[in-house]
Amino acid sequence: MAGYELLEKLKKAVIDYDEKEAIDAASKIVEQKMDLIAAIEALGEGMLEIARKYENSEIFLPDLLLSSDTMYTALRILVPHIGIAETDVKKKILIGTIEGDVHDIGKNLLKTMLTAAGFKVIDLGRDVPVEKFVSEVEKQGADAVAMSTLMTATMKNMERVANLLYEKGLAPRVKIAMGGAPVSGNFADDAGAHIYATNAMEAVKLFKRLLR
Repeated sequence: MAGYELLEKLKKAVIDYDEKEAIDAASKIVEQKMDLIAAIEALGEGMLEIARKYENSEIFLPDLLLSSDTMYTALRILVPHIGIAETDVKKKILIGTIEGDVHDIGKNLLKTMLTAAGFKVIDLGRDVPVEKFVSEVEKQGADAVAMSTLMTATMKNMERVANLLYEKGLAPRVKIAMGGAPVSGNFADDAGAHIYATNAMEAVKLFKRLLR
């Protein structure tokens, strides 16, 4: 099967939450020594389509979770074979889903992409309190913090994190990233973020540019 067809198969497996197809496609991609970052991007495209369907009430939470499980199944096959970029000193990025939100699909995808790009990623998990983001930045000596949410009601908590980082004099040295379905570029700018992207691949490019 051609490379493009395998990538499309992987994407479709996520949309159809077909773990068997995902395992088959991911395994063949590894066997054929294809671009694993492109494979992860295909998984991300599938999840973006699922997120769109979920937002439009075309599917429901159980479907979303099944697709997420399918994505993680494929990632478990792909990630061990990704050559981590070599850097003299790895830039450190804290990542987490903001307080009030337990969704972590986008956060986990970005974590995988950042790790593959050579960053040291510290995952704070889901529903992370505002104060913990700030205290962990200080404790870990992080170079950046990335926050995500899928809920409009919790966006204000990302702004609170940014405000505290500026108040403590940690930003703008510490770069702030915000993302998630309800987050817009205008909101991120107004909230003091340095990085905003609509997908994980674009976010990684911005991190590389700002943290080189």
